Amino acid sequence: MQIRFAGTLLLCALAVAACSDDDSDTVIGPPPTTGADSAQIRFVNAAATADSVDVMVDTTVVASSVFFPDSAACVKVPTGSHSVTILSTGTTDTLATFTPSLTANQSSTVVLTGDANGFTPQIFPDTLTPADSGRARLRVINAAPSLAAADVFVTLPGDTLPATPTQANLTFGTASPFLDVPSGDTEVRFTDAGTLNARLDVNPTPAFTLDEQGSQTLIAVEAPGGGEPLGFFNLGGCQ
Repeated sequence: MQIRFAGTLLLCALAVAACSDDDSDTVIGPPPTTGADSAQIRFVNAAATADSVDVMVDTTVVASSVFFPDSAACVKVPTGSHSVTILSTGTTDTLATFTPSLTANQSSTVVLTGDANGFTPQIFPDTLTPADSGRARLRVINAAPSLAAADVFVTLPGDTLPATPTQANLTFGTASPFLDVPSGDTEVRFTDAGTLNARLDVNPTPAFTLDEQGSQTLIAVEAPGGGEPLGFFNLGGCQ
């Protein structure tokens, strides 16, 4: 995972404790008897004003101290409806609650967003068709409230912006589908919708690279505490 604000790139491989998304699984509740009895979810703290959160599914804390911007490990959960509570770390202060219904063998990403109206968890199914040779899948999520609506352009590094965006009018709190894009070194630019006014340019050094036939999720976020400059971080898939 890469995290970047105002030209600074942080590589999560440098500090395992600071970047918790990985391929490990936590199983909660009664152990599923077969794969058909379980679903998989991952929690992402993309709310710039929520420094650190704990996540509770039903009565079990499944993720602790998920700092912004970061994600917890993937969690296996029995299928059906569950009460999910997001708390300020180490307290009983509830930031958000929701009750998702989880389907067997489905992987989902839960993204906590926040604006002046409070905090909202958004759940996005990790459903995609594998990419063809020479291609990749990229999903983009707008978790920056000051970026009310964005056009997203996925190009080769340094290319001029084309007339038509790869994803148009991506509003705050929403996600694109997994887009079919070329694999390799990539530049992703978020502009104000309907314009070529770039608000966020994902073109770091080392390069942002999409693996052939792989999938990634790129999340646009505000600076810690909220507001500009905008930044991003990216996630691979749960295994």
